[in-house]
Amino acid sequence: MQVARTVIRIDAVAALDRSPERTLADHARVAGADEAAEWRVERELGLATLVSLELLAEVADDDGVSRVLVGRISGLTFYGGQEEANEIHAREMVSSTLDDIAGALATHGVVARPAALALVPVAITNDGDVTLRLAKGRRPSS
Repeated sequence: MQVARTVIRIDAVAALDRSPERTLADHARVAGADEAAEWRVERELGLATLVSLELLAEVADDDGVSRVLVGRISGLTFYGGQEEANEIHAREMVSSTLDDIAGALATHGVVARPAALALVPVAITNDGDVTLRLAKGRRPSS
């Protein structure tokens, strides 16, 4: 008999981008040189922090709850003093990868359709390095 495994939460943990120069180069290709130059200046001034999200699914079954690594999203820009905007940005990115998350879960024997994953709570947290970096770089108010 197969045990039912259910995704009860998706955790997205923000960590410093491992390759910020490559990420900025990717931004330049997608958004254009002017916008990439603005991101570079904001980063150099300490206002913007490039992060990636490590995605973990909490999966419950008869044996308890386990955490399964289901992906990584790189290339996000977080701003100091903009916690709500940073969280919204992260949630949008997680929502845009539900197909990939479902595929990763399937490799671990967990069947979850993207539509069902859209209903699962998502917890966004920053690791210690991101928290410190964001605390140092407060974006000026408009």
